[in-house]
Amino acid sequence: VDLLGGEALSTSTKKQNEHRNQTLAPSTFLRWCPLTITFVLNMLSSLKAMKAAGLSGLIVFRNLSSVMIAIIEYRYKNIPISKESSLCIFLTVMGSALFASRDFKNSVDAWFWCLSNMCLTVAYDLLIRYLVKNHPLTLQGQQFYHCILSSPVLVFMAKTNGEMRLESLKGLQMLSVASKLAIFGSIVLGFCISSTALHLSKLVSATSFSVLKNTNKIAVILINIIWIDGLPSMAGFLGLIVSLAGGIMYGYIRIEESKREK
Repeated sequence: VDLLGGEALSTSTKKQNEHRNQTLAPSTFLRWCPLTITFVLNMLSSLKAMKAAGLSGLIVFRNLSSVMIAIIEYRYKNIPISKESSLCIFLTVMGSALFASRDFKNSVDAWFWCLSNMCLTVAYDLLIRYLVKNHPLTLQGQQFYHCILSSPVLVFMAKTNGEMRLESLKGLQMLSVASKLAIFGSIVLGFCISSTALHLSKLVSATSFSVLKNTNKIAVILINIIWIDGLPSMAGFLGLIVSLAGGIMYGYIRIEESKREK
């Protein structure tokens, strides 16, 4: 029994070493490092867009990322777009345009950061789908490139923005227990979101992955309207509803089409 146990332990150790060597191999680094860069830029553009356009504006433009991915998959992977899907895409685009025309006004910053975040979201969704499918790593390896490797970059950005000053760090110590628990909870949830996203990207198309990510933002928008920013203009609110409805309908149609194809 001891011999069998020792052999099993040796095999487990050997697999761990193989996975570690695969994760840190130069070829793996060159393939996965762009994901780290895209992830960091996506986070930065999200924060900037949220500050310039508000949470609702950011989510409306992120909703357009599903449209862009569908067009890219149609152009380069020959994935057809049905008439029903085309109608939903039209509603999503028109609703987003109506929201932006009324609530962005002449804010160059809002337009720039929302469009940048939309493009980075498309790049991120397509890249993570490609890497997980064609150059898979263990969950630990994926987390290394997706989260751990990005941490030094984010710390550097925080230091550059003055967020690592002694006064700022002291301010964290003075936060209430509830605020500290909320920060810790966001760390745990962030890890869970990252892990499930990496696993989900293996199971669905890039378009479905993008639609699922954007659909769950409905609850976020409702909370934002009720407790944070309040209602946008009437035209902006109508555009918001139309854009989200188009995104949800598109996701439902894509899922049904996938079932029929199987």
